[in-house]
Amino acid sequence: PREFYEDVPGLRENYDEFNSLRLLYYIATQNSSSILKMTQDTSKAGPDGAGRHLQQAMKLRQAVSSKNYHMFFKLYKDFSESARHLLDNIIFRIRHEALQIICKAYLSYPLKELRKRISYENETDSDFVAYLQQSGVVLKENNAAVDCRKCRLRFFRPEKESDREKGVTHGSFH
Repeated sequence: PREFYEDVPGLRENYDEFNSLRLLYYIATQNSSSILKMTQDTSKAGPDGAGRHLQQAMKLRQAVSSKNYHMFFKLYKDFSESARHLLDNIIFRIRHEALQIICKAYLSYPLKELRKRISYENETDSDFVAYLQQSGVVLKENNAAVDCRKCRLRFFRPEKESDREKGVTHGSFH
């Protein structure tokens, strides 16, 4: 791919974005050997080897590998639309991991804060509550908070057949 961008001068300006999308694809497909190779190649190129887009993708790789969901969702919002489309393939998995971490760390967690924390702001309240219930999250009586004590070890992934109709991929591209 590098030769293609070097041969056509007008495309050089998009090389950084192309590489960032390639890294995001490797992250989404959990291709650790390609991620490692790409990270090594970028570090060999020195500080100027990674442009703004690739640096952002590398930060996201770090967030995913360290299970830092806060950083993941913060970075997710700053990516281009095409990059977010790639990340939409793993967002369910990241949300699920975030819910597990939150329920292990807190006794109770406000629903309004949780919605922001796992980047579920664009959905209706009823869709969000349905998603949480589908994931095994137990809500307090007034649906204003998650009862984290009751949630532990109750997580499950929703049925794949019904999710395919909705476009949920659970981290896979097929």
